[in-house]
Amino acid sequence: MIHLVIVRNPFDVKKRDVRKKKYRRGAPLKAYFKERGAWLYAIDGVPACRSAVPKDEAYIVIVPRVEGKFFGLILSIGLSILTSGIASGTILSGLSTTWRMVTAIAVGMIGGVIVSKLTAPRIDMSNSIDYSQSQTYGWGGVATLTGQGHPLAITYGAMKSGGVLLSRHIISDGARQYLHLLYCAGEGELSEIRNIRINENPVENYKDVQVDIRLGTNDQAVIPNFADSYADQPLNYELTETWATHEVQGNDCRGIELTVALPNGLYYSNDSGGMSSTSVMLEAAYRIVGSMSEWMQLPLSDTTGTEAFLTRRDGDWIKSIGGAAIETNKYRGYISEATNKAIYRVYRFENLPAGRYEVRVRCTRKDGSTVRYVNRVYWSQLTQIVYDDFIHPGKALIGIRALATEQLSGNDPSVSWVQERAKVYVFNPYSKVYEEKRADNPAWACYDILHQCRKIGGRYIVRGEPAERLSYDMFKAWAKQCAAKGYTFNYIYDSAMQVWEALRYPESVGRGKVIMQGTRFTCVYDYAAQPSQLFTVGNIKQDSFKEEFQGTQGRANVIEISFMNAAKNYERDVLPVFSDDYDASEALATPTQIELMGCTDLKQAYAHGKHALRANKYELRTCTFDAFVDAIACTIGDVILLQHDVTEWGSGGRVVSVDGAAVTLDRTVTMAEGKQYRLMVRDSKTDVLHTYVVQSVSGAVVTLAQAAEISADDLYTFGEATKEAKPFRVLSITKGMTEQTRKITCMEYYAELYASDDSDVPIIDYSTGSKELCIRKLICRAVSRTMPDGTTFTGLVLTWQLPRDMAVKQIKVEYRNMLESTYSTYGYYDGGTTSVVVENVRPGDFYDVRITCYNELGAAGRYVEKIVSARCAKAPLKVPAFWIKQDEGNSSILHLRWGFTGEKDIAGYRLFDGANKQIEDLICGNSYKYFISNSGSYTFKIKAVNRFGALSAEFAEASIEAKVAAGSVAVPDAPNDGEITMIKGELFATWSAVTNTYIDYYEVRTNDTVGQRAGLLAKTADIRSAVSLSERSGAILVYGHNPQKGYGKPLSVHYDFPAPTAPTIEVTNSLQGFNISIKNKPEHVSGTRVHISGSGINEAIETTGTFVSYSGIAGIYDVQAAFYDAFGEGVSSLGYMVTVAANIDKAAIKGLTITQQDLDAVLAEKLRRLDWSASQTQGSVTSIVAKLSGAPQASGYSAITQIYNGLQLKVNQDDVVSAINVSPWGVRIDGRLLHITGNTQFDGNIIANHMLQASAVTADKLAARAVTADKLAVGSLSAVSADIGLLRTKSSGARVEMESNQIRVYDANNQLRVRMGVW
Repeated sequence: MIHLVIVRNPFDVKKRDVRKKKYRRGAPLKAYFKERGAWLYAIDGVPACRSAVPKDEAYIVIVPRVEGKFFGLILSIGLSILTSGIASGTILSGLSTTWRMVTAIAVGMIGGVIVSKLTAPRIDMSNSIDYSQSQTYGWGGVATLTGQGHPLAITYGAMKSGGVLLSRHIISDGARQYLHLLYCAGEGELSEIRNIRINENPVENYKDVQVDIRLGTNDQAVIPNFADSYADQPLNYELTETWATHEVQGNDCRGIELTVALPNGLYYSNDSGGMSSTSVMLEAAYRIVGSMSEWMQLPLSDTTGTEAFLTRRDGDWIKSIGGAAIETNKYRGYISEATNKAIYRVYRFENLPAGRYEVRVRCTRKDGSTVRYVNRVYWSQLTQIVYDDFIHPGKALIGIRALATEQLSGNDPSVSWVQERAKVYVFNPYSKVYEEKRADNPAWACYDILHQCRKIGGRYIVRGEPAERLSYDMFKAWAKQCAAKGYTFNYIYDSAMQVWEALRYPESVGRGKVIMQGTRFTCVYDYAAQPSQLFTVGNIKQDSFKEEFQGTQGRANVIEISFMNAAKNYERDVLPVFSDDYDASEALATPTQIELMGCTDLKQAYAHGKHALRANKYELRTCTFDAFVDAIACTIGDVILLQHDVTEWGSGGRVVSVDGAAVTLDRTVTMAEGKQYRLMVRDSKTDVLHTYVVQSVSGAVVTLAQAAEISADDLYTFGEATKEAKPFRVLSITKGMTEQTRKITCMEYYAELYASDDSDVPIIDYSTGSKELCIRKLICRAVSRTMPDGTTFTGLVLTWQLPRDMAVKQIKVEYRNMLESTYSTYGYYDGGTTSVVVENVRPGDFYDVRITCYNELGAAGRYVEKIVSARCAKAPLKVPAFWIKQDEGNSSILHLRWGFTGEKDIAGYRLFDGANKQIEDLICGNSYKYFISNSGSYTFKIKAVNRFGALSAEFAEASIEAKVAAGSVAVPDAPNDGEITMIKGELFATWSAVTNTYIDYYEVRTNDTVGQRAGLLAKTADIRSAVSLSERSGAILVYGHNPQKGYGKPLSVHYDFPAPTAPTIEVTNSLQGFNISIKNKPEHVSGTRVHISGSGINEAIETTGTFVSYSGIAGIYDVQAAFYDAFGEGVSSLGYMVTVAANIDKAAIKGLTITQQDLDAVLAEKLRRLDWSASQTQGSVTSIVAKLSGAPQASGYSAITQIYNGLQLKVNQDDVVSAINVSPWGVRIDGRLLHITGNTQFDGNIIANHMLQASAVTADKLAARAVTADKLAVGSLSAVSADIGLLRTKSSGARVEMESNQIRVYDANNQLRVRMGVW
């Protein structure tokens, strides 16, 4: 098979035409590609003509010839095409001069890329401003990917990310909505996820936002709120008496969730201008898709919250929480409110047989249809639930649960974070174990891209190249250089690419290159180095040496480094870097740009730019020559010394003979007066270079300043000091004309190229006046971004250049619509900012943009202004099928309906009357009810509004002749029934709706003084309200109110809530504290209050769970708990006593032991010398008393020893030692017996290594009342054996007695009621 890679546009090499042709033996290249035109060809990276014959499986690269720009063309093609044959080892063989130089640069020229105004290095277009490209590195900032099929991101170092949205689900408990978002940050295991931001604000700034993080281990726990999979389908059905039907998306549905919305609220406009309650009634049913079975009714709860979550069990619906049966009269689909705020109802039905379901919903009743009734209800979402409990092993996750508030509303929030992977696994071939290396080191990042080792449990799993094929020593050496320079690689691979393409990023940052040597991967790197080999005319093949110079005309003298700046929250930044000879008067229309993806540090970016400019300055000369294989001891990237007669770099050859300091060469040499000369020799055995100072010459005999170990036939170069040979860096080593030779291509090496790598970013003089402080070359253009759902957003992209020698502290960006008179400030930005995207402008309008710079003192420079058109979106189409119909039941209501335009970015519709006066600014659906009080002719007009605020160019218009009949109202009846319930400690009053007339609101009261604040519990348009009561039993009154007839008769609702029963608690010890487990918690209580007292503290801990962990100082604590609800605490549990034990630091014991050893050593030295008298030496004082006869070690002695940090008293006789040691760590007492005769008090805790001796504590050793209840705290007491005589709980009255072999129980009248035992 022959592989053709055709690049038709040399300036957009990502667009390639890749073809496969059947291999034909002996067929030339032109047989596979017959298109006309001027083309260049390369077979496996080797330039070829059309008549060349490729081998089977060859890669043929075909590019157009561009006259005059040949060099720039090849550079733009880049490494990924020219090195397609790199693994075969055939690249660079048999090249012409131009091809050889170009290909050598593409493969081996690590830092020597020539940067010119016309020939810039290839820019990574995947990270460009095009929003359809990278979501991490675009100019628009980090964005979150949605949908399926995205690659799993791989992280090196730390980088900001928006991840991939795995799951999105909205749930509501009535007036509040919760948004659940699950993001994947990529492949784990990450070391940290931090700085989580919502809409670019820290997540800590938001209320009611829960964040859960998983770093991507294989055994990570399920994230809360995402144990099941939810597939939301947004809908927009306005519910009427006609069924609206929709299907779920999958065929494994196990649960259904319906979301109903009343976006304008639900109320009746009363005559006093207030809101009264009104209601709607809903109905829903479901069945298996395609089945002919009857529709099965879904019971819709009349209340909000978890009461609406039901589970199917044994053919019946029960409550999902608690499992209680449902009361059918409370599941009628009834909604009643008096509010103009949006209302949401969520109904969940679980535990269905797996299948694909269709669901239908309708509105069966509304209280009224006049314009006074705001009761439009929509079916806004259908959700499929699949149970999986999937933990997403090996994937880093961020789960967010957010309450919709004023801070978070509208569209999904923009979520970002910084994720970090700190380590990669590298196999050490010497120790045969894996080592952890820094993931942000460019060299180790390259190693990991090739090796791809991941640790799962205790195993190392390799997905890439085996470790045996990677050169550990070379990667380690490169990593050491990167670490010394402080170069770090911080990058997230969030798009699919080939391995060689992925390597480009860490290679660029680390100034290195991964290459193949045979079948092994190794690397070279572009850092300062010492010469490793000498080439002279003595080992260069005759007539093979060639020297070429590259032109300097047109080389760039300023580079803009584009990188992600960590100091600016990882936003894309551009740093201009100027060469030392930059001429400020020279205008560069398009400064050369280099994208340094993976660099996040300003200083590192600056060093890279300066190095590229120095390479432009110094890298001028390339040389090629042939050498015999046995003469080559260098590799690609090495620095060599080169001598040749053609260039007159010294005089070279081979040594003929050596006699002491006299060396005979194979040619005659001379010396000029007043100059120092040296002889450089390459040892033929070790290839080591030696340099010697020359004292004199005589023909071919050179006399050295000292005798040297030089052998005959060694290579040499002779010349003026520092000019005897020139250093070059090897770019490539390829096959020569014969099997015995290799062609070496090298570029002149300058130490100055690396001399300033550590220079700081220059500090600009801030004394410059601000009158000329302004940006240059402001470019403005409109861009549009289309989301996956078809929605289009328009923005203005502003880019500029910073002043050359001015200090910019801050940049202010302002803009205004040309129809407006005042500017709006879009934002203030750091002085290094060179681009901003002004989001969400009105498409088609003209905008005036101006940008102002400020210096360190806050003084403003001259602003730069430009007008730009935001023409990126079309106006909406004319609204179709607009008509009006009068309500059949209530003639004061007009029904307005219209069709949809079919455009996905329509936000709603704007309604006008016949005189073009606006009636409604934005209507979300496709229908509207309008109230009329009189008969007559009515005309309405409507336009569509898109998300940018653009209106249809043309009105849709409709008219009607209407006749209105009168209506009536009545005094409200009392509600039929009601109740007060307690849910999780909160009280709710519910009652049936009054239906005989319109009700604008209800009053819930403790007395009958309606309309007064005193005694008012709630005033609501709903038939349910939270209430606050002070007594556990009593009654409340519920009144209905009509705006014209006033209050009706009340409903009296009685209630009785007993105090919560006592909880059962278990207390267990933990490290430095204890844990309390709470049992038999009722559903209706708010939580549990745990009271802890003792050791100087007295506190209460509230929990809604069943577990409390407490940490405290050592001591004895009393623990008691009680459930609490809306009225307060219930009955308390039994009390527990728990002891928190003290710990003595092991370091203190160790320190005390060390001091004792030091004291013993001093004493032992005194005893060894038999020095019994008191004496003092430097650092110690010792006194020993012993018998005059005999050795003290045998007869015994007493001693006092003192050193700088300890004191010891010791008595020793017959191997029995008693001692007291005092040190900063504590006091230690040793002895056979300790006898304390006085009263003893221990202020601290007592910790024992051994138990009390059996039978050691007897009754005669305990004083009366010595052991009381407050001194004894044990979890259990066992193995008690004693003669206790008569044991009774009380002396009289109700009591229990134990005596001998009987247990007796007496009542309060001292009557024996129970007797157990033998009598």
